[in-house]
Amino acid sequence: MSMIINFKNLKRTNHNINLTVNLLDKKSLKKNLLSFDYNKITIFKYQISLMKSEIVINIYPENEYKISFYKNITGAFIYDRSSEFKCSQVKISFQNKKIIDDVVLGFCQKDYIFCKYKKSAPTYNYKTNYKLSKLNIAKLSSINFLKELVSEPSNILYPESFSKRVIKNLNNKNISIKNLNKPLKEKLNNIKVKSNTSKSKFLNMVNKAKKYIKIG
Repeated sequence: MSMIINFKNLKRTNHNINLTVNLLDKKSLKKNLLSFDYNKITIFKYQISLMKSEIVINIYPENEYKISFYKNITGAFIYDRSSEFKCSQVKISFQNKKIIDDVVLGFCQKDYIFCKYKKSAPTYNYKTNYKLSKLNIAKLSSINFLKELVSEPSNILYPESFSKRVIKNLNNKNISIKNLNKPLKEKLNNIKVKSNTSKSKFLNMVNKAKKYIKIG
């Protein structure tokens, strides 16, 4: 018996395109199937068809989803097609309960928007009522935290604020932390600059930059 998980696009679109993805349990002997490869390994084969106003993708596993990474990749693939076709509704049909949690994790980890400084802006495009396992919720939170770190502007995330934010999100009971920070003046005094710019002009540029960028 097939089970279904629904995703709804939070963005308003001028069209109504629905995507249905059928996650099959076995390989297919059909010819002319498309292959999805990773590191020269075929993860799954798939077929895309159009039925009325609905796009249907059938996915056939090649390795029976032996590892979680294969399942994550499958979910990321579904998200990419949903985004490519600008689907308003996405329906994932499956029979194997063991694979779906990691598939949804793969979908959700691709569905991330850095909009921390925009009022009332969602951090994802698709909403679902499916609840991830505690383990995958923790994984998704960690992945999104890393994405946030690399997306922050340099005037917000600099070495000192970076270390504080990381320490805040770590379990200090299991990890020892040593602060190797040196006074800023000592660091600046040790900087050697090889440039056609004169020393006085360079220092003037640094002083102007300090007005806009917080250092240390």
